[in-house]
Order: sequence, then structure tokens, then C-alpha cells
Amino acid sequence: MVKRFIDQVEQNVDIVQRKRDEVPFSPNDYQSADSFLQLEKSSLRAPFTQYYRGVLEKASQKSLHECGNMSLLEPRKLKRNKVERKKGIAVEENHPADENGILG
Repeated sequence: MVKRFIDQVEQNVDIVQRKRDEVPFSPNDYQSADSFLQLEKSSLRAPFTQYYRGVLEKASQKSLHECGNMSLLEPRKLKRNKVERKKGIAVEENHPADENGILG
């Protein structure tokens, strides 16, 4: 995984260097420099961007797999219920405020 990351960074360095060699403006041309590589950034087709998106997707899938079908609020509910039980506080299930994430 680290080797692939390094390869992607090196490939990205090569692409940016080639693009820099092709530009007709100097670094003092701030407007042109600001727009440099904007097309590549917005198209999401650059190799490093695709790699990064793949890493994020894998991490997201792994996270979803580990959590199962648990909703985003369930871990917070479970933690709060555990703390409240420890303190001897009665836990009301399916409270409307609890459903909206207001409690806890």
C-alpha cells in the first residue's frame, strides 16, 4: 500500500512537471498561475485524484462493513445509554428528541 502511494506521488510529480514545462506564463502572472491545473483538478481524472478517491472509498466501505447496519446516531446512543445506566439514570427508548440527535 505504501509503495503504491509513493508510485502515485511520483507519477503526479511527473505530470505536474510536464504541465509546468508547457505553460507560456511566468510565476509572476498571478492570474494564470492561480488557474494552473484547474481543469485537471476539476475533472477528477488525474491519476493521483483517482487513487485518492479509491483509498477513500475503500476506507468508507471498511467502516460501513465494521459498523454493519448501524445508523450514524446509534454509536452515540449506545455510549450515552451506557453512561446513563452507570449513573443510574433511566433510559427512555425511542424518545423523539433522541431520534433527532438532540439528546446526547
